[in-house]
Formats: sequence, structure tokens, C-alpha cells
Amino acid sequence: MALPGTSLPSIITALFDSFPTGRTTSIGVPNGFWTGGFGGTSDGVAFLTNAQLFDNTGTAVGAVQLVVNIPIAQITYVV
Repeated sequence: MALPGTSLPSIITALFDSFPTGRTTSIGVPNGFWTGGFGGTSDGVAFLTNAQLFDNTGTAVGAVQLVVNIPIAQITYVV
């Protein structure tokens, strides 16, 4: 849901505008968080490269993924 008087693209731009490509970034999702290199945003998803999923306790889940597409609607935080 966008803030009153704003559009979703402007919120996405504000959220990721200062992130250079390749910046180590953590993106929270309901079941944990992904950490990897920021790859950009497109069509309502954020991209991370060489990303690892962690559960909410900080334990790694599965193997490192070359590219991860995270729907903007599922993002709970970005660091």
C-alpha cells in the first residue's frame, strides 16, 4: 500500500535510490531475510545476487542463490 499522495514506483525509488549495484544488502521478508549484492529493481521485484536466505533466528537456510527475485510487497525492511 502506498502512502497517501505517493505512488508505488516513487516509494521503490526512494527506498533503493542510494544503493549502488553490488552493495551488500539485507532484505527482510516474513519468514526471515536475504543477504546478498543489490542488483536493482524491476517490475515490482528487488534483485539480489549471490544471496543467502536466513531464518528469523539468523540461521542460514539452504545454499547461496545466484539471483533472487524478492517481490516488493513482501519486503518488511531493507538494510
